[in-house]
Parts: sequence; structure tokens; C-alpha cells
Amino acid sequence: MDPWRSWWDYLIIFTALYSTIVIPIQIGVNPELLGKWYLIIDIITYILYFADFFIALRTTQTDELGLEIRDDWTITTNYVKSPGFWIDFFSLWAAPAVDTFSMFGIFKLNRLLRLLSIISGSNLEKGMKSGLSILFYFGLLLIYLHITGCLWFVFVYETYLISDERFAYLESIGRLDMFVGEADSGVPVGISAWVPPYDFYDGSEYFWTRYENGEWGFVYYVCLYYATLIIGGNEMGPKEGKELLFCVGLNLFGALFNSYIFGELAVLLASADTKDNEYQSVLDTANTAMDNVGLSADTRKSIRTYFKTVQMTMTQQGELSALQKRIAPSLRKKLQGEMFRTQLKTNKVIIATLGTIAKASNIDPTLGLHDSMAIVQSMNAKKRLQSFLPKLVDKLGTALETPETACVVQDTIPSDDQTVMFFINKGTCIVNVTDR
Repeated sequence: MDPWRSWWDYLIIFTALYSTIVIPIQIGVNPELLGKWYLIIDIITYILYFADFFIALRTTQTDELGLEIRDDWTITTNYVKSPGFWIDFFSLWAAPAVDTFSMFGIFKLNRLLRLLSIISGSNLEKGMKSGLSILFYFGLLLIYLHITGCLWFVFVYETYLISDERFAYLESIGRLDMFVGEADSGVPVGISAWVPPYDFYDGSEYFWTRYENGEWGFVYYVCLYYATLIIGGNEMGPKEGKELLFCVGLNLFGALFNSYIFGELAVLLASADTKDNEYQSVLDTANTAMDNVGLSADTRKSIRTYFKTVQMTMTQQGELSALQKRIAPSLRKKLQGEMFRTQLKTNKVIIATLGTIAKASNIDPTLGLHDSMAIVQSMNAKKRLQSFLPKLVDKLGTALETPETACVVQDTIPSDDQTVMFFINKGTCIVNVTDR
């Protein structure tokens, strides 16, 4: 991917995270959030989203065979057919200072999903990827609770505006002219505002009184608290029709969303412990075998220590072997070249051989340019110098041995054609020679 596009994605992800956190609070709980700066930042973020929408129309894609699509018309058609286009399109309806479609700003959450693609396509180790993916899904769960809590307040606040509790509060401060509900001759119409369920028991928290006093933090925390509780099926205490319908939809959608999030987290947590589980399985098998044959405590301890010592090495060897089996031969050669080239350049025998070839590549100035044979020999020597290490690497194989394994035993090679040479890339060895 183009480095510029990568940085642009990071900027859009950060902007979407800001919008996902701030917009629900500003719409639902605290309209005065950030003051005059909210509109300024909203205009800047809207320009970024608008630019990102058109950049997506010009970004190359890959087809089902993994080939890059560069045709502009095909790219545009594929993007328009995707759900992402319509989500991005409707999110642009939430323009700055336009309250009619402000709720559409929640669709900007879609851009946060790019972070998961970045994590999946990174070159990080498997365990690190699993850890970052776990953090991503956990963060997605927190965002879901945040949006749910703010939306819940939107619904209960609409009821509160026309409720008896609002009427009583405005009457106490002498501002009944601000009441937007229906009341005949100053008599309330019997609509009850939502009250946090714990207030059913003691009534000491005065939720709406604290809202009227501008305690936005308390109001937000209460809604977030009950949004978290509803995951476990707890009661939110809806009173009016809108609140009841919202709770029905929230429970139905929440069941699907929770299953998805917790399912992904369970899979990631299981994969993160794969190596430890494999090691524990091997150790349990060894303990059973040692118990069956009645080994002494000291021998058992030595064997368990051996397993702990070589476990990481054995795991790395297995991963390397699996990688070599799955890639093409040409890529396998490149892999071996990266593994062995540095080690070969420091080998004394290789250094001496390269020095001999290098001497042969120098033209004797006393021969003159008319001596074509000398020139040809020098050119051939230069080619040999350039191709020596790559050809040597191509001939190398990979032997992954566990500690104390005999790589080769003296007098066991049947013929000179099967003679092998070993280069130690990592680790040490001991050579024992039998005197004939």
C-alpha cells in the first residue's frame, strides 16, 4: 500500500474515533459540549470525510484472484455496489450546523473498521496481532455501550420534556411557559419520566434534578451504566411507548451484536494461548509417560526442564517448516537467501574463496586491451564473483535440529556424491572425530 494512503487511513480512523465519542454526547447528553469549538472541529472533520469519500472512489482494489484493479470505472462500480459506499454516503448527510440529519453521524463508525484491516495486514507476530485484535473488539464493545447509553438518554429526554416531573420542576421555578407538553389549566397530563431503576427503592438520587442543574457527567455515567447492564439482560425500567420500543429493538439488536463481539473475543483469546496449550499438551503427555514407567523425581525434573528450554525453539522450527512448505520455490530461495547470506559472508572459507575469485577479475595492465582472452577471463571472474553467493544459497537446504541431535555421523555417508556441508546459522555445535 502507498505510504501516503496508510497515513491518510490513520488520520481518518482517528477522526472517526473522535466523531464516534463526541457526536453521541453532543446530540444526546450535553449540547454545550466543547462550546464554539465543536462547530469548528465539526467543519474540519466533515471536510476530511468528504475528501475520504472521493479518495475511496480512486483507490485501487483487488479481485477474487488477488489481482489489482486499476480501471476507474470498475473501481467506482464496485465501491457503489458495496455497503460501505452507502454507509459513507449517508454519513455525509450529517453536515455541520444541520440538526435534521445529525443522527446519521453515527455511520462514521464504519471508518473505524479500517483499523482491523490494518492489524490483519500488518507484519506483526501472530500473538501480537491477536492481542491488538482483542483490544480492537473490546474498544468496539465500549463504543457500542457509549452510543447505546447516549441514544437511551435521547429517548428518555423526549419523554421528560412532556412529563409531570418536568411540569413540576418548571412550576417550582415559575417558568411554566417553557413546558412543551399538553396541560389543561395548568394540570399535568400523567406522563411519567424515566427514572433509573435503583431510584425505585430509595429515590435519593434525583436524576432529573441533577440534569437540570447541569451535571452532565452524572447523567452520562448513569446511562452508560444501564447500557452496560442491559448486556446481561438487566431491567432498564422503560415507562412510555417510545422507551419500550427502543428497549425491544436494543435487546434484539444487542443479542446479535453481543454474540458477534464475544464470539470474536473468544476465538482471539483461544488463538492467543495456542502455543501455551500445545506446550501444556506435550508436557501432560510426557508426565503421563514418565509416571507409567516410574521415573525418579530427578529424571522427571530434568525432562521437564528440557521441554521448557527447547519449547520456543521447537515452535519456531515448526513455524519455519510450515512457511517453507506453503510458499513457492522462488520465494523459498529468497527466504533462504535472507536467512543465510549474512552468515555466509562472515565464513572464513567463503571469504577466502571470494578473495581468490576477486583477484582473477583484475586485468593485468601489461597485457593491453588487444589480449581478448584475458578480458574474457576477467569478465567471467566478475560474473562468478557476483553469482557465487546466490548460487551457493540456492543449493542450501534447511535442517532444523533439536538440542543434542547428531546432524551427521562419521563414516555413515555411502559415497562422495552424497557428501554434505553444514553452515551453522544459529546456535552452536560440537564436533567429535574418531581417529582411524
